[in-house]
Amino acid sequence: MKKQYVLSERAHYMCPNMHFGIAFQPSGVYNQDKLRAVLDRLAAAHPFLQCLIAQEENGALYYAPQNRSTVTLTVRSETDDLWADYRAIGKTEWNVFRNGMLKVYVYPAADGTFRVLFAAHHLLCDGRGLLRLVCEFADDYGEGKVPAYVEEELITSIADLPPKSDLSGISKWLVRWANKKWQKENHRVSYEDYAVFAEKFAAENPFDFRNCTVNVDKMTEIRAWCRKQHVSVNDYLMTVLYEAANTEKIVIGADVRPDVSCYHPGAMGNYSSAIGIVCPKKPGTLAERAQKVRDIVAKSVKQNEVRLLVLACYLNMNPDLLDAVAIATLGGFSSDAAKFVGTAMFGFAARHGVSMTNLGQVKNPNIQSAMFIPPLSPSAKEVLGVLTMNGQMNITAGFYTDLVPATEMQAQLDAFVR
Repeated sequence: MKKQYVLSERAHYMCPNMHFGIAFQPSGVYNQDKLRAVLDRLAAAHPFLQCLIAQEENGALYYAPQNRSTVTLTVRSETDDLWADYRAIGKTEWNVFRNGMLKVYVYPAADGTFRVLFAAHHLLCDGRGLLRLVCEFADDYGEGKVPAYVEEELITSIADLPPKSDLSGISKWLVRWANKKWQKENHRVSYEDYAVFAEKFAAENPFDFRNCTVNVDKMTEIRAWCRKQHVSVNDYLMTVLYEAANTEKIVIGADVRPDVSCYHPGAMGNYSSAIGIVCPKKPGTLAERAQKVRDIVAKSVKQNEVRLLVLACYLNMNPDLLDAVAIATLGGFSSDAAKFVGTAMFGFAARHGVSMTNLGQVKNPNIQSAMFIPPLSPSAKEVLGVLTMNGQMNITAGFYTDLVPATEMQAQLDAFVR
């Protein structure tokens, strides 16, 4: 594998809760030896599943091949709590220098069925990448369809992005100013100091998860309504969330694979961006509000300078400065430059963000059901992950319980199934 550096992914390195998951039930009967063999074939097909993260003397991070699978497998019992396992991941810093970037938990049942949790560090991939990995696992386990080898090639510069993606105007000036101020400060966060901060942050900022299922019949009803109003299901979901969460801004995930010149279909890595969609509160019917959301999203997605703004920031910002943003803003490290970025640009100080990532709909006969657990960024108070598998939608919410009470989060989820 050609040496791959952590560049556009650097913001996911020294930041708490930069992991996410997909919990699913494969078709077929549980067989531990067969499952291990499938995981080994996945690792052989995806080089990052055989890597740890390493660091050069100049601070550059890269994916270091280990010539073995670095996937960790934990086999539980039917009665063990999948959510307890997932919460535990967020309470301890995920040291990517010593641990692989994919953790797999398996829950066999007495009747031969089994559940699986794929938990990924954001340095491995984004949500859509993990979904593909889950489907490859299920297809190999269910049909013996061995995943094909895919070379990794990450984004290395603005040149890999489509035209008009680079920063301009005030955004470019602010990043240059922050870089210069950081260089004058002339210091760097150590990983050891960050790890202490991350575990302290987890202990002081409790979090939880809730899930709701929109069954096939309800989904049929929602799709019919959306077609009639000429909006997408995603437009509908966002419209409901604006009202339920009492917000005028939702950050959504945007897949940039079709526009990135270096992407090899099926590769791991991060090929997604984030867009803040602002929709001022105005009176009107649900249909009128959804159509307004549709128009705002469509306009934002068409503009590369908006759709790819986050990636462009990462690529223009000093990597060591990116490392310091979370810890400087949330406590534990002194840097005016990093605190400015975390406060004015990334939202770590306010921590009132509402985010939703919809991985879309998938049909796979080798998967009975699936849910997407989104990364719970410290800049957000709540994040929603949406995945529709074989016509059934699961919406999973992660939230910081000191910022959003559990009863309020449940009420938001209930709004999607009324």
